[in-house]
Amino acid sequence: MTNRGGIDETSRYVRSLVFDTEQNCLNLRNGLSSFLRAQTRLRDKSQKLSNVLRVFAERETTGIKNCLTAAAEGMSEIEKYRKEMQDRIDVKSREPLGMYAAICDGVLDDLKVREVAIRKEHDKQLALDRIQVRESGNRTKISQGQIELSGANHEANTSSMALAETVERFELKKVGDVRACLQEFVYSQMFFYSKSLEVLTDLMALINSTDFDADIEACFFLRGV
Repeated sequence: MTNRGGIDETSRYVRSLVFDTEQNCLNLRNGLSSFLRAQTRLRDKSQKLSNVLRVFAERETTGIKNCLTAAAEGMSEIEKYRKEMQDRIDVKSREPLGMYAAICDGVLDDLKVREVAIRKEHDKQLALDRIQVRESGNRTKISQGQIELSGANHEANTSSMALAETVERFELKKVGDVRACLQEFVYSQMFFYSKSLEVLTDLMALINSTDFDADIEACFFLRGV
């Protein structure tokens, strides 16, 4: 049912669709921003830990010094990959979502055009109905009213079809953009964790192969051995 403002079920559906999409895209963008800020904090903490490891290694014996230095370098390398992950997610996943305020406004503009046309159609129908009741013998006015109603019907149908096409494009774009957002987010993390695992695997191999007994033996001279 259409009211005098040109609002019908189609209008309510489109407004709800656009509102939900705009709100969800905003929330997702804000969520990604929060995620990226958390990654920045992790990078800062990792860099501090890396510096601690380097200082620790300065006065240690060979084996433990090599392991501490390698751990510090490994953490720095991992954080380089983290920064690459952040940059990719920011550009590929987060930034495109910022366009949805303007995109949603465009859909609402088309909706307003349709609502104006529907309202005009409604008014022309009421005007014709009044003429037919009050001036049933005035064929000229009735004919003019019918012509105006026919034009209003055409405008309403044309704007309705245009809106349907706009909504279809909108939905296709939304689905494609959300899919791309998720793909880039997941791929970026997969790449980061795979490269991090390579670094950590090499570091673990170094730790496991280091002869720490040699470091301990270097201190035996304190006992006169």
